[in-house]
Amino acid sequence: ATATAANTLLTVENLDEAVNTALKIIGEGLDTDRVAVIEMESFDRSSNLSLVGWQVLYEWDSLNTVSQLLHSDLARGNHEGIEAWLEPWVRGESVSCLIEDLPEPFRSRQAAIGVKSLHIVPILINGKFWGTIGVDDCLEAKRRSPAELAVLKTAAACIGSAIQRDRTQKAILQAEQERSQELERLNAELRQTLDRLQARDLLLDATAEAASVVLSDTDFDRAIRAALETLGTSVDCDRVEVFQHFDTPEQSMGVLRLLYEWDSVYASSQMTHPTLTEIAQDGQEELWLRLRAGECLSDPVEDYPEPFRSGQIELGVQSTHSVPIFVDGQYWGIVAIDHCRERRQLTSVELSVFKTAAACVGSAIKRDRTQKAMLQAEQERSQELERLNAELQQTLDRLSESEERYRTLFEISSEGIYRFELEQPIPINLSVDEQVKLIYRYCQIAEVNATYAAMYERDDPEDLIGLRLTDVHVADSEQNR
Repeated sequence: ATATAANTLLTVENLDEAVNTALKIIGEGLDTDRVAVIEMESFDRSSNLSLVGWQVLYEWDSLNTVSQLLHSDLARGNHEGIEAWLEPWVRGESVSCLIEDLPEPFRSRQAAIGVKSLHIVPILINGKFWGTIGVDDCLEAKRRSPAELAVLKTAAACIGSAIQRDRTQKAILQAEQERSQELERLNAELRQTLDRLQARDLLLDATAEAASVVLSDTDFDRAIRAALETLGTSVDCDRVEVFQHFDTPEQSMGVLRLLYEWDSVYASSQMTHPTLTEIAQDGQEELWLRLRAGECLSDPVEDYPEPFRSGQIELGVQSTHSVPIFVDGQYWGIVAIDHCRERRQLTSVELSVFKTAAACVGSAIKRDRTQKAMLQAEQERSQELERLNAELQQTLDRLSESEERYRTLFEISSEGIYRFELEQPIPINLSVDEQVKLIYRYCQIAEVNATYAAMYERDDPEDLIGLRLTDVHVADSEQNR
């Protein structure tokens, strides 16, 4: 019966049908009178547990047994009197009681539906307490064996899995429905924008062309100027500029300095107005803080504060738009777009064009910085190598000269000169006498000149190489003396 119930819960797609069938199998298998699945609301253990609610969701009853589910006043309630059961249930522990052992008022409610003994096993979903499966004996009180309680635990686990599966399926269905609704909405929007596709495609082509120029041309200045011209003509604006932010001691928020500009035939060059090539950001903190946060600005020129407004009016600007440029995540400056012939807003597509342009400019700046840093590092490295090579050559020249002088002195000297080496190091913490003994033990001739060899009647200085010092310095030798 356990296996049949579990198989039903794990295979029947309809949750209600699966649970009701499983409860009937369990009830008949355990020879009981009522089997119910009870859902319990999530609760805070620090709250009044007597207020925590429960309700019967599924029920099977034997013949002549009162249905709890059909009595609305008995099919739901709270845990007043049995608050202590909640903690064991949360831990996955079951509870069994005879009717006379139940506390009030829970006992009276159970007696009203004929319960003589009850056995309750918690249902866990994903390891969290969800509710219980309960068995009520109404004809006679029964004490259930561990094997019978194991049946309930298996059923509780399978019901938990079935509920979780049903939740997952409903969530998938809901997501699919929402996705269908979203697709319908998107299709409606798509139909509304079909008439703008041709212009949009031309704009995107111009964006791709500008981005390609910025990201591929190794001449940074030339690339930026070419990209601004491409963007300006494609968006049909009158001025496109790139400003870089600079910190200055005079301005707490720094200034924006004009670096690059493209103008249509309807706009005058801002570069020719020296007083307008730098925009102070003090007094306009809100605007610049919005830019630093990544926000784009798009407003009629009259809405901007002074003195920026007067400068733009002098240039004939009716509406202006600013898109921030970031390099390595740091605010670097802006791309500014001006309309002089008319006041208008950028469309979302046009704004995305300039956002892409700003991102490409940021990438190009980063690449240009990297290339310049690499070039500078390489130049500094070359200069350092040249300096080190010069020093090394000077050292080699001095060494060569020193070696030559030493070799000349060594070879032609009328004095006997020799050099000895030790076969192994001698500890200097020994006494002087011990050190002297070891010197004579480990010393051997390493190099001698011709004069020294002649003193010992040797024609070839090499004949003395490798001899012990004691072989040459014989204490009682007349020749040595």
